[in-house]
Amino acid sequence: MEVRMEGMLWGSLPEHILDRVLTMLPVKSLFRFRAVCKRWNDFPSSHSFLDACSSDQPKCCETWLVVTNSHRSFAYNPYSKKLSNLAPPLFQDLWYSDFLASSEGLILRASSSCSPQDGTLQAAASSIHICNPFTGFVRQLPQAVGRPCAAQILMDPSGHRYRIVALCVQQSDTSQQEEPRRWSLESYNSVGNCWQVLCSKVPVEIIMQDTISMVVCNEIAYCAIGVRIPFDVWEFHFQTSTWYRVELPALPAYARYHLVGCQGRLLLVARIKEQQHPDATLIERIHIWQLEQSKKLWTHMLEVPDEMLGQMGSRGWALSCCAYGDLLILIFKDMLWTKILVYNFTTDQIHCGPCLYTVLSTTEFLFYPRLSALV
Repeated sequence: MEVRMEGMLWGSLPEHILDRVLTMLPVKSLFRFRAVCKRWNDFPSSHSFLDACSSDQPKCCETWLVVTNSHRSFAYNPYSKKLSNLAPPLFQDLWYSDFLASSEGLILRASSSCSPQDGTLQAAASSIHICNPFTGFVRQLPQAVGRPCAAQILMDPSGHRYRIVALCVQQSDTSQQEEPRRWSLESYNSVGNCWQVLCSKVPVEIIMQDTISMVVCNEIAYCAIGVRIPFDVWEFHFQTSTWYRVELPALPAYARYHLVGCQGRLLLVARIKEQQHPDATLIERIHIWQLEQSKKLWTHMLEVPDEMLGQMGSRGWALSCCAYGDLLILIFKDMLWTKILVYNFTTDQIHCGPCLYTVLSTTEFLFYPRLSALV
């Protein structure tokens, strides 16, 4: 026999009872809970609920691949292979800002700035925010020396403090576009709420903002410049404050490259166009290398099977990558669809994720819902 509570009774429940109920809900159910009314929407942001979460985390903590735009947000769990439609769109603010990084329940974003039509960098001042989308808490960070363009959040296991390492383009005192932009490597500490310049000069000239990426792996910051040949990777050691150039494997010219960090691993993902003989058409393949940091050697790990790439459809897609734990996720996008391949390092297996009809431009990132993560 199904038992239902009267709506008036739900509305009059004491806060400490609602807190207890909420801590037992699956994380995704909190979306629907918050959509009921204003009072319930404010509950996940209350200090009493957060205190309850710190000792009794929700039972369904998951790793999500979030695919979001201004209208819809999807969450795909690569372990359970389940897809959820997040409504209302909790990540809608990302459509009006630049996504920088995510880690352990937090998202780092910058206010959008206009760039010149020729694609050169615009170093206008912008506000940087870090937020926990589940609790609704947002912190505006103090202004860094430069504008963060690539960043990574390094969360303490307690979830109460974190630091951010960012590659920043510095403000220019002149309007002359011919002068090269100055770049710096900076670090933010949530306890002191301040930025520190780790290095005031990057040892390579960077022209295009969308050709840089950064990965922090085992207390070394790896900065990748470029997506095609010439493609450079530089490493910065925090202890000695020194830069070194990373030797790369022999790379073909007809390729695009992505640098990814995954559970202490540094990976190089290459989308390569190969020609089996002079009269043949180019065949696209995806290869993955891993850097043995102690030996400074790259080891070829994987070539994505042709039958897997065939399921991605037309070869006119754009490729992006992200990683969390023991998973590497390859995201294929064209004008209408977003398709997913997941590689598990532990099981050494690849599986195809869902095919999402996204139409509009989307932002994709891995996200671990964590209610107790403090901004």
